[in-house]
Amino acid sequence: MIPQVNPTIQDGALGIAPASGVQSNVAIVGPAPQLSSSTLLNTLLTFTDAQVALTTLGRGMLAQAVALYLASGVNPVYAVPSAFDSGGTAGTITHTGAGSGTVTQTGTANDVYEVIVKMASTAGIAAGVSFLYSLDGGNHWSNTITLAAAATTYVVPNTGITFTFSGSSNAIGDTYAWQTVAPATSDANVTAALTAAFAQGTVDLEIVHVLKTPVTASSEAFSTAAAVSAALTTAEGRFIYCMGIVDGGVDNQSASTMATGITTAFANFAGTRVMVCGGYEKVTSPIDGNLYRRPVSWTTGARLASKPPAEHPGRTASGALPGVASLYYDEDASLLLDTSRITTHRTIRGAQGYYVTRGWMMASSGSDYQYVMARRVMDRACRIARRRLIRFLNESLPVNPSTATVNPGGIDEITARVIEAWVLRGLEDVLLATQQVSEIRVSVDRTANIISTFTLPVSIRLTPVGYAESIQYIIGFYNPILAIAA
Repeated sequence: MIPQVNPTIQDGALGIAPASGVQSNVAIVGPAPQLSSSTLLNTLLTFTDAQVALTTLGRGMLAQAVALYLASGVNPVYAVPSAFDSGGTAGTITHTGAGSGTVTQTGTANDVYEVIVKMASTAGIAAGVSFLYSLDGGNHWSNTITLAAAATTYVVPNTGITFTFSGSSNAIGDTYAWQTVAPATSDANVTAALTAAFAQGTVDLEIVHVLKTPVTASSEAFSTAAAVSAALTTAEGRFIYCMGIVDGGVDNQSASTMATGITTAFANFAGTRVMVCGGYEKVTSPIDGNLYRRPVSWTTGARLASKPPAEHPGRTASGALPGVASLYYDEDASLLLDTSRITTHRTIRGAQGYYVTRGWMMASSGSDYQYVMARRVMDRACRIARRRLIRFLNESLPVNPSTATVNPGGIDEITARVIEAWVLRGLEDVLLATQQVSEIRVSVDRTANIISTFTLPVSIRLTPVGYAESIQYIIGFYNPILAIAA
């Protein structure tokens, strides 16, 4: 090497806290009927690619949810496969047309499918049934399929279900339609999955999204929400600050029936770490392009996880919810759930697309944590403050002598200021610099009897940002001549 002046650039001397990033660490919990290995049950899995998730988790809701989050800009996405207990069956089959044939489902569906089988010929079993099918309510169709003569079954690829045909003849255009019941997991299995997720010590989870919808009544969702709330409270005791998202509404009900069920079931529920969502929508799958019927929790969770903690999930400047094609329940039109602390989706006159109405938490009236923004900001602040304060755990702290004119026996002023500055810097770098809060104050108690109690009291106060949920404007005409005359 020829003579040269070579620098060595150092880093880390300024004590700046690492930025926590815009997105949140989210874990999706749910059944995976086609899981590649049973050893992966109740295991926190990490995914950065939808196809890898599909290979590992198999076709189904869990892989679809992971893909949706990834497509929304959340990366990585964590998933915890829970045990599969029930569901996957066919709902009521509706035959439309004059044909005498029948179609039924066997097998266990790995997702919620809006199945339509349409007959393409008059041929019956003997000649070979000809048909096409849709899994998303007729938005997308397969090619025409003709079975061999005398064949009665068709295995639908990647779904877990089989069509069984009968009858000597059919009518062209006849349809057989039904919706499959979502694969389900028990509340006990949800708790086991959450416990396993929180037991690992490598990822600070901030959001857990539970893929479990009530089948017959919203009281089922109340039980799930209570289980999730209990798990999150236990986690908080272990310094894990996390919120949960669950679904509260039964699918395929009228707006009023669904709303009555949810509001009745959750009237007395209180949980500052739980968000309950209500309503369903059509969402485009990033995996196969189909338009599946999904609870609004899916795109709500993806929106939350992809945005800063203090951002209102209904912020119009962030754009409409990606992938949502239509709503089955529109809060703007119905106005039935928002006042009951249920997170919903809405249309906004003058804006294209669909939006989160409000990010409600199931906190009691008067709580600081009625909105998800406060919950997420405080959780992130707790994580940062604790990490900064760990620096002083078991530290020797000089105290003022007995001759001190102010706070004799209290912590030395210089030491107190060092601690305050260290904690404040960490919080400001992550929260204030990114406008997640308006102000941060840190104060070490100068009067505490540290010698006797071995305890250092520190007070931290955050001033949140405000939100323009209501905008009032005054508009009218103006005549310059009249103004001059006046």
